[in-house]
Amino acid sequence: MANTLPSPDYLRECFSYDGMTGTLVWKNRPLHHFVRDKHRRCFNTKWAGKSAGNISVQGYLVVKLNGKLFFGHRIIWKMVRGTEPEQIDHKNLTRSDNRIDNLRACSLPQNGMNRSIYRNNKTGLKGVSCRDGRFRATIQVNRKAKTIGSFDTAEEAHEAYRAAADRLHGSFASYG
Repeated sequence: MANTLPSPDYLRECFSYDGMTGTLVWKNRPLHHFVRDKHRRCFNTKWAGKSAGNISVQGYLVVKLNGKLFFGHRIIWKMVRGTEPEQIDHKNLTRSDNRIDNLRACSLPQNGMNRSIYRNNKTGLKGVSCRDGRFRATIQVNRKAKTIGSFDTAEEAHEAYRAAADRLHGSFASYG
């Protein structure tokens, strides 16, 4: 979905946004958004006042605007901040949580910092895996797995992961 969004003013004519809840709602759109007044009336009758878009299989809000698909968080960012950053990160990792306080501009590597290469591991602790009766702490840096160390307990390994995440990922660290 690498479509370029319309201007912030155009988006504000299309949607109202509640920054406290992250909700994007269709507005009554003006005539200049449509080829014919009949299309405008039909759209506004059907959609004005209703939540925009749907949640995708991946968990993101996806909105169809002028025949193109856009991520809801990108629409919201442009409406509020006026820019289109390379990436937008959901701080709390909830992809459908589009409150402006939960969104932040970032680079592709930064956006990947709050993912774990062992996201679904059996220990239940991010960055920790069990191997040969010992617990290994691993972190991803620049798309490469880096071993932090081997530990007697999962908790020790997770603490090592947390310290490394704070040091290497800064405000993008997550311990999930």
